[in-house]
Amino acid sequence: MKKTRITAMIMSMAMLGISGASPFSANAVDETAAESFAESTDSFFVVVGTYNNEYTQLRYYYTKSTGEIDAEKVIINSTSAEYKYGDVLVADGEPTLTQVYPYANDPVYAHAYYYELSEETELSLLGSCADLMPQKELTVTSANYDGSGHWSIRFTDDDEEKYYYGFSAVGSNLEYDLSKAKVGEVCTFAMYKDTPAAVCVAGDANLDVKVTVADSVAILQHIGNRDKYELSSMGLLNADVDGEAGVTANDARVLQEWDADR
Repeated sequence: MKKTRITAMIMSMAMLGISGASPFSANAVDETAAESFAESTDSFFVVVGTYNNEYTQLRYYYTKSTGEIDAEKVIINSTSAEYKYGDVLVADGEPTLTQVYPYANDPVYAHAYYYELSEETELSLLGSCADLMPQKELTVTSANYDGSGHWSIRFTDDDEEKYYYGFSAVGSNLEYDLSKAKVGEVCTFAMYKDTPAAVCVAGDANLDVKVTVADSVAILQHIGNRDKYELSSMGLLNADVDGEAGVTANDARVLQEWDADR
């Protein structure tokens, strides 16, 4: 494998001072926490899935010298059990990322790469995208594949502002795979400074990457016994589908109706 070493600076937690579907309720986000996160954070990791069905896959957001926000594919050589989709992680100190070309000799995927996070880097869980970022509905305007593993998805919002989400699909097992996005579909994103950070799916309360009657059951169990049947922050955000703030039995009823209409 061809490797090139780079380093990147990430703010510590102490510096931060502080985690066809219907629309989400923006009330799920603590506006003060979201504003603090956006103003204080220049770079962070978001859990987006696994790599080769084994290792944790992250999306690393950082601010370039031009002020633009960019994102890279990062792999942790450990199992994904300790993290959930949408978790926001920050490093303690300065992490080292190693650029890896896993298929350097492959004529199709030779340019596909990811960054490997060093084992010495300590990550701290800051929260969930559902807690730290406001949500916005974006409509897919194009979904293009370059033939060598990379997807470019473009969106617009209600004000015709344009957004971009690019990613490498090689080896990726993404919780929400935007390569399946269709033009005209509406996706709800957790947004970081007007940059799409993580895809939310209305109704997916149990985070099994699909919406079924099991999500309705998960909501009712959570309402009945929150200690025993806890829903994650992202799950709670996904569960709030009835247009009213908060997760209630009515959200479970709406999901049952969705399931019956399939």
